[in-house]
Amino acid sequence: MEILSESPGEHGGYKEIISRIVGRGAFSRLKFESGVHRVQRV
Repeated sequence: MEILSESPGEHGGYKEIISRIVGRGAFSRLKFESGVHRVQRV
């Protein structure tokens, strides 16, 4: 995993993190992520 960009939140933690995840099976493990803490592909 490589963090490409991160935006800190106003009350601690992070508002947004953009990362790159590569490797065998990475897509199949993350393809069903949804909701507030979701994985979004562009």
